[in-house]
Amino acid sequence: AAMIAAGDKQVEEAEQLLAKGDLAGAGEAARRAGAEYEKAEAGEVPALAKLRKRLEEEEQKKQAQAAMIAAGDKQVEEAEQLLAKGDLAGAGEAARRAGAEYEKAEAGEVPALAKLRKRLEEEEQKKQAQAAMIAAG
Repeated sequence: AAMIAAGDKQVEEAEQLLAKGDLAGAGEAARRAGAEYEKAEAGEVPALAKLRKRLEEEEQKKQAQAAMIAAGDKQVEEAEQLLAKGDLAGAGEAARRAGAEYEKAEAGEVPALAKLRKRLEEEEQKKQAQAAMIAAG
């Protein structure tokens, strides 16, 4: 019974860590819970099975989020290259795609994208000023 109680305590700890977003800590606590239940020969424990399922889902979500952030980073890089070549429209489109990826990933404010958008805005203003000078020419 003491081993089952220890397992229950580890499941509880894992749930709390998971709620805080500590996936690694929650996984470790779930592993310890499994070991305690195994020592107690408790068989399949529904709370632990549910916890493991949640951990797996959170891990998949985290991986998907990382992939979206990487895709956003790639778009920022592409936008920077297009901007360096003077392709303002292409850079703007790549920046828009980057923003969409970061938004899907719920990444919040991304400094590299904010900096890129500022540069795009400055380049657009420069371009408009040049056009106005040419028109006034």
